[in-house]
Amino acid sequence: MSIEMLVSPVVRSMSGENARWYDLSGQPLAVLLHGEETDGRIAAVEVVETRGKHPPRHVHHRHDELHYVLEGEFTFEVDGRRSFAPAGTLVFVPRGAEHGWAVEREPARLLVVCTPGGLEDGFLETSQPAWSLDPATRPAPPTGGAGCLHLAERFDSEVTGPPVEPAR
Repeated sequence: MSIEMLVSPVVRSMSGENARWYDLSGQPLAVLLHGEETDGRIAAVEVVETRGKHPPRHVHHRHDELHYVLEGEFTFEVDGRRSFAPAGTLVFVPRGAEHGWAVEREPARLLVVCTPGGLEDGFLETSQPAWSLDPATRPAPPTGGAGCLHLAERFDSEVTGPPVEPAR
């Protein structure tokens, strides 16, 4: 018995010119896998985080998220429970859970996997192409927190509180 592939496999190197970086209110991000490539099943985004620039606590009602700490140290808060998350930590945030994070040590990078796909469109719609990953040469971010959250309702996000404060 054979299983018919409904979605084509995606294999790509994300180094060099293959990674398309965007600037989301001063935070660089790259959509590594867009939901359109997976028939809406899953999406993956890499985000370079900056201490002091954290999104407000929020909830996704239809999306589960995995946050994998690639570099740095974070404090994650999920439904009021705080956890220290150094590089190599995986944080699962089920749909409906209030969550947020704070950078404890830079450089800090996250791989964020969303299922189903779709949240990445909010990131892309509120960002612009980035010309540099070097914080010293990026423009000053606009005020008002993470830019993607002003599209909260449209992209399955509800802002529920202030950003998580660093523990250290």
